Amino acid sequence: MLYSLASLLLLTTSTSAAVVSRKVPAGFVTTKGNVFKLDGKDFYFAGSNAYYFPFNDVSVNHLDFATPTDNQ
Repeated sequence: MLYSLASLLLLTTSTSAAVVSRKVPAGFVTTKGNVFKLDGKDFYFAGSNAYYFPFNDVSVNHLDFATPTDNQ
C-alpha cells in the first residue's frame, strides 16, 4: 500500500511538472503543429533525415571511381 501511494504521488507530480510551460530562449527552434518556429516566426529547414549513415557498414573507396580500371 505504501509503495502504491508513493508511486501515485510520484506519477502525479511528474505529470503536472511536464505540463508547466517554460519560456523558450532566443534562437531556440520549437514546433507548433507540424511547423518549425524560430523566435515566433516560421522556420524552414532543407536537409535530409540520414540517421542511418553512421550505421552503413559498406566500405567504398571513392578514388576507385575516379581512376580507370583497365589500360586500354
